[in-house]
Amino acid sequence: MARPIATELSVPGDRSIAHRALLLAALSNGPCRLSGFLPSAECLTTLEACRAFGAEITECPVEPGEGDEVEENEPAGLTRLLVNGVRMRLSEPPGPVDCGSHATPLALLMGVFAGQPFRTQLIADSKGAEAAQPIIDLLQAMGVRVSASGPVNERTYTVHGTRALHAVSGRIPAPSARIKGAGLFAGMFASGRTQLSEPVSTRDHTERMMQYFMVKTLRSRGTVSIHGGQVPESRDFHIPGDISSAAVWITTAAMQPGADLVVRDVGLNESRTAFLRVLVRMEAQIGESVQEWRFGEPWGHVTVRGMPLKATEIMPDESTVMLDELPLLAAAAAVAEGQTVIRAFPGSPAAALLPGIAANLNRIGVVVETGPAICRITGNGFRAPLQSGVISAGGDPRLAMAAAVTGLFGDGETEIEHAESVEDVYPGFGAMLARFQMKEISRGIEIPVISSVPSLRPGERGAIVGLR
Repeated sequence: MARPIATELSVPGDRSIAHRALLLAALSNGPCRLSGFLPSAECLTTLEACRAFGAEITECPVEPGEGDEVEENEPAGLTRLLVNGVRMRLSEPPGPVDCGSHATPLALLMGVFAGQPFRTQLIADSKGAEAAQPIIDLLQAMGVRVSASGPVNERTYTVHGTRALHAVSGRIPAPSARIKGAGLFAGMFASGRTQLSEPVSTRDHTERMMQYFMVKTLRSRGTVSIHGGQVPESRDFHIPGDISSAAVWITTAAMQPGADLVVRDVGLNESRTAFLRVLVRMEAQIGESVQEWRFGEPWGHVTVRGMPLKATEIMPDESTVMLDELPLLAAAAAVAEGQTVIRAFPGSPAAALLPGIAANLNRIGVVVETGPAICRITGNGFRAPLQSGVISAGGDPRLAMAAAVTGLFGDGETEIEHAESVEDVYPGFGAMLARFQMKEISRGIEIPVISSVPSLRPGERGAIVGLR
């Protein structure tokens, strides 16, 4: 076995927070400085959309050696932005807004454009448009007509915005922070109070950040409400490290007995850290240290001590809020002692993800049983390396990163097909992974996550040599 992992690292800025920070700054009543912004393809989609509706945005790249101008512990390669808000008075975009495969920009922008006195076209491929219908249903209940046209791999959604947007009160069609976010952004432009009830609590970044930008929201007994007509105040904002990106390395360390890892300066919002509690149930030693509350969000460090893992059961309400981390927890289950059971609500995004998780684990020799909205994974108790083989990510970065983690514990070379989407959401992932597989992670060496590596071309494979 290779030397146990022993290092400290930091991760890129949080994508979920970056989208919302950009939109609120762009809608605000003046200039806002954003730092910690990661210029990934997904976040740049939102940035270009804000420019399209009239927000003036200046990019200020951060370079090493800038001294006092660089935030303490801010990884090199991140970007600072100066955003001049439009005071809730948007201009009509000059053409269609291309969201590509990115579902979060599509959802939030639908909500923003719903309250405008013009028609906006949003383009998305089949992945980006997966959860579009519940958002369309919610917006149409608020008096907005949304039409869809074109082939499934290049769908055009036309939002026929209106100043006569009216508030609604009801249950969100499905447990989703995107749907809730779309409804809250639309509610900013509606007359009256919009009230959205969640069947299961989801990420609450939208509410927290609206509060920070002085847009009042209220949560009571699973219902979030917002009064229309509020204009965000211009305020500076720093985006914390992405706990979902950190989850890759946290899970890797938890899977290796004797490993020691510290991840610094990450967001520790309770709606995002459920996966840490699952790993603790699996007997990993994990500590959260909240250093401070900044910009409405808790920040801090996560420490991990790898231990022999034990199987656990993940319930549907947990899998709903751990969608990004679910494939990683399945990877941990592959080396745990006993049978881990993952359950999901039928028809939910988590349920849709389980077949891909199961198929990839089967390809590397893990015994997996599946049923409707359930997955049973029998781990090997870390008694032998996982098998190596060819795994298909199917263009899903979550599956690709989980496959990379299992590949580190394989008995040979693992090839991951269709993994090009990883660098779209986590630039520098390949460079950090290379450090792990070359066994350069050793005590006393601080490894920066952010670095520039070429993305894989569509259909190209990435090869991983086992860590064990």
